[in-house]
Amino acid sequence: MALQALNFPAREEYQLHWISAGLMSLKGLAFYVLPKVLGLDKAIGYDILNHAEMHGDLRDLKEGVRGIWQQSSTVAALVFPMAMAMIQESGRLRPVYYDQSSPDAEDDSEPVVIHLQQMYLSACVSSLFFSCWSCVACMMNFAYVESLAGSHSLAFFLTYPETIGGPLIFLWNSIWFFLIALCVWMMGIYGLAITLPALIALPVYAIGTVMAFRTFSRFDPSAHVREEPGFMMCSGFILQQGQVRDIHKRLYARMLQQRTEETQQQSHPEPTHLPSVLEDPGEYSASEPKASEQPRPQNARRVVPMET
Repeated sequence: MALQALNFPAREEYQLHWISAGLMSLKGLAFYVLPKVLGLDKAIGYDILNHAEMHGDLRDLKEGVRGIWQQSSTVAALVFPMAMAMIQESGRLRPVYYDQSSPDAEDDSEPVVIHLQQMYLSACVSSLFFSCWSCVACMMNFAYVESLAGSHSLAFFLTYPETIGGPLIFLWNSIWFFLIALCVWMMGIYGLAITLPALIALPVYAIGTVMAFRTFSRFDPSAHVREEPGFMMCSGFILQQGQVRDIHKRLYARMLQQRTEETQQQSHPEPTHLPSVLEDPGEYSASEPKASEQPRPQNARRVVPMET
């Protein structure tokens, strides 16, 4: 009765509806375990630490990592309500049937049942889980690192490098399962034709993210900066090609000038002007009156002992 009330087919094939949910849940578990087993979260953390040590100031490392946590938690918090809304709309999605037998066929083959609703809900729950874990991980990192000094925070990052790369991986997984749920929704509501572009976009998203990580990881600010672009389709629409070249040259010259100034400041630090008391301690001791030579106050009276 409950299945009929929900418009679910009362067939034997539907008794295996847990298979699609189980497969999607196993995929979510794999996306959670594999980065930890492969050490991907630690690799991203060490890569960011290497950038800070080679091309930055370690005194600003804590603020930089705090910015990563803040941005990751903000985006994950935006994915969370969208996943909740998609779960609430799951009632509109029904299982899709594909009957392999034709009307003229003599054999009565069983139809193939694809349980899209269970697959859709499993993907939404996985997206919800990863977004929650990204937010919670960022908040826990904030709580334990905020009160640490600069050197102590660096020791924390060296001990737990996964605290830097872990929230980024959780956020990536959350968006990945969100897109999968969107594809399943489009397939169940609008059909396979409109779903094909979204299915093609999934590997593009995955490959593009991996390529972005690899490209930005290899960035070296001390190396030669890329030349100005030779051709742009928008030339003449916003800026002319000559203007782009001039802007690039001016900023490149400013970058070299700023880099030279930073090098000079590091090689010749500005002297610290000490107070006169620390420069010449004798001055302070000479000007300080001794206890025996302290002047008597003007209104002080001489106390004469009374005769008995």
